[in-house]
Amino acid sequence: MKTIKFSLIAFLFISFVACSTDDDSPNVDTSMITGVWNIEEFNYTGETSGNFEGMDINASFEGVAENIDATLSFNEDNTFIMAGSYDVRLSSEGITEVVPVNNASSSGTWKIEGDYIITSGAVGQVQGQGVAGPQEGRMRISEVTETRMVLIIDQESTTSQGGMDFTMKMDGIYVLTK
Repeated sequence: MKTIKFSLIAFLFISFVACSTDDDSPNVDTSMITGVWNIEEFNYTGETSGNFEGMDINASFEGVAENIDATLSFNEDNTFIMAGSYDVRLSSEGITEVVPVNNASSSGTWKIEGDYIITSGAVGQVQGQGVAGPQEGRMRISEVTETRMVLIIDQESTTSQGGMDFTMKMDGIYVLTK
């Protein structure tokens, strides 16, 4: 079960999952996005449902990142890299546990569409386990200045990982600073 938790936490942290928008015109100054950002805050709530080896699994969850020592870099060549460590105070079905996530990393490509950062090709590692992100993901840019960026996650995704097929709905926020 711990492997499932780590996979879920890794998936939540490093993947940026699709939500729809019809506006493809750039509304964000790309030069404000590029650079190395410190992840100051990452919080999320959601629900997951799936099937693991014939057993139905349904759960709601809440995660709060603590002791964050991680960065998210948006490079001028439209690649991104997330690297670092953090703890997640993960609550699910009345149980709360602090889960350390050491040496997490993710990389892929990014672009701007409207008020969204679109990522693709995300692959990563958490606790020495490989984690593949979805083909494309989106985060809405709620705020961006030269020193602060707030990204909103409102996602629903279906994926297979570690022998488990699951659907996840999640709302969350990243607060990044330079």
